[in-house]
Amino acid sequence: MARLVIAFVCVFVASATPTLAQPHVLPPGRPDVHISVTKSSVGPDYVRVRMQDEDYPRELLAKQIEALGRYMGMDIRGLQIVSSAGGGMIGNVLTADFAMNGLIDRQAGIFELASFARAFAGAPDQHRVDVLAITFEKERPKEGVTVATSSGSSAEVVSQYDANLNAVEYRITLKTQNPDEIDIPETIQVQTKQTRQASKGQSGGHLVPWVAAFAVAAGVLVYFALRPGRKAKQTTGQE
Repeated sequence: MARLVIAFVCVFVASATPTLAQPHVLPPGRPDVHISVTKSSVGPDYVRVRMQDEDYPRELLAKQIEALGRYMGMDIRGLQIVSSAGGGMIGNVLTADFAMNGLIDRQAGIFELASFARAFAGAPDQHRVDVLAITFEKERPKEGVTVATSSGSSAEVVSQYDANLNAVEYRITLKTQNPDEIDIPETIQVQTKQTRQASKGQSGGHLVPWVAAFAVAAGVLVYFALRPGRKAKQTTGQE
């Protein structure tokens, strides 16, 4: 019986120990929008947006870029939206070029993600954006600061750093189309704080069944150790 309790404790410890995260890989599939951001040596960051959907409405794209500036609290400069043939396909593909500040903070190790996700969420169903691909050209993540992956109730974020191209590419999969619900942490510190708060709220509920089961197993062990039959058997053996 003692072996049974020891085995139970081992299972409890193994279940309570977090597993190591697996290396992140960009999810398969075609993003709905491709965004590249390049920081200039002086002045604002340059942005190019290319929609994957053929015949994407020009007015809708203009509103989404305007929303990006609003979420960032920054002005959109020199916006140009052009339509070009989609690689031999029937429809045309929209490409937008513009400049704005605040998308890359090298010193802080922050790449802006949440504002892009919020700006492109909530489009009509026929032009709905579910997956964004955002590449920060000629940039590298800052160890211990830059968010590499994030899994929340509103969005799933995965990234890859290409040392040869010196670029960081993100894939953001939206789980909601409500911009107000989208929350993507800016740094690992913020991400860790959010995770701890969520775990703290859930730990009590997750621990109760384990404690109860452990108490039952311990009670069974005590019962078998103290039951009268065991004592009588020991006395007979001594005679």
